[in-house]
Amino acid sequence: MLDALEDLYADSGGAEPLDPPTRFVDREGENDGRSGVGDGDDKGGGPRCPYSEKPPSPKPPSPRDDSHRVPPSRYDQGLIAPPSVDPERLPAPFVGCGCGDCNVDPFGNGGTPVTEVCPTPQPMTRGTAREVYRRVVGSNRETPNRTSKVESARQWYANLLDGDAYLRAEMEGLTTVLVSLRLSPTDDNGKVVTPWQLTEDLYANVGAVMDSLRYSLGQKHDFDFEYARITSGTRQWVTPHLHIYCWIADPDDSVSPEMFRRPVAKHVERCSRASWDAHDVVNTDAVRIEHDPLLATRCGDEGDGIDGLRDVTPTRGVVYVAQQMPHLALAGATEPWEIDRAVAAWVSSRQWVSTSEGFPDYGDVQAFKETDDDDS
Repeated sequence: MLDALEDLYADSGGAEPLDPPTRFVDREGENDGRSGVGDGDDKGGGPRCPYSEKPPSPKPPSPRDDSHRVPPSRYDQGLIAPPSVDPERLPAPFVGCGCGDCNVDPFGNGGTPVTEVCPTPQPMTRGTAREVYRRVVGSNRETPNRTSKVESARQWYANLLDGDAYLRAEMEGLTTVLVSLRLSPTDDNGKVVTPWQLTEDLYANVGAVMDSLRYSLGQKHDFDFEYARITSGTRQWVTPHLHIYCWIADPDDSVSPEMFRRPVAKHVERCSRASWDAHDVVNTDAVRIEHDPLLATRCGDEGDGIDGLRDVTPTRGVVYVAQQMPHLALAGATEPWEIDRAVAAWVSSRQWVSTSEGFPDYGDVQAFKETDDDDS
């Protein structure tokens, strides 16, 4: 990630953005950031969060049966979730035939759910799910009265960058911190774990991580702070990883890596796929602190075409994390791994994007922009 950050921080120039669609903010739950908002593709009702959460089962399916896992060389043939996951918990477009005899069309099936046709439905393979995502989400972008996942993600993108500008103006002595939590994508036999299972493993202790972070910054050190939490996927095998981008009022530049050691430890010590090798808060990029945050000279490719961002100067860190929102995949030229990342987010029962309760909402930002215009 460090190389990618350095590339981003060298960014300059670019086309001016255009006007944003209506923005919205999702609020994080008490412990693990879940919410019951819709999936952004329903008709009517205005835009909804594109990273909806389906209610989790009381106990996740056991990952011990790894017969469905494949070696990296057969990545596309691997399933997007373990076959033990109840098909009713998965988005209908990503449930395929498990028997091989019912002639189910993975790209539509005449509107009839696969669960009503196939006696043994199961999660699709990565390769098939990738093409299904292109067709379903691409079609929704062209359908009137539907807010596609792409448009909802663009709304999130605008909200994050606007909120960043607001906090930079309002907080005295702003320090930004990027915390990144990662895990291994393969099991002990070198086989690739499904994106569904990896996301479950990543999020199993997120509530404890966030509680520890809020305690360390807010109660122990008495900082005024806000944060955005974004899950993304790597280019190789689309391994889910979590970014927590913090805005902290820090006039004395007293924020230090040690303040994040316990929150990071909650992840490393409780997630069997995580290791300290990738999470040393001093010697790795698990914690990146900027007491004088670098600013972007443009709002990124995803900001092009959003007018409301025309006069926004965001920190480069927020552009870096916002660009990784999975459902931006069809917003421009798209690589297969970007589609796979979006599939992983949709299949997951977890919310891949959320903000702290006090993160600026649309009304805050508009009032701030109007005041700024009056002063100029």
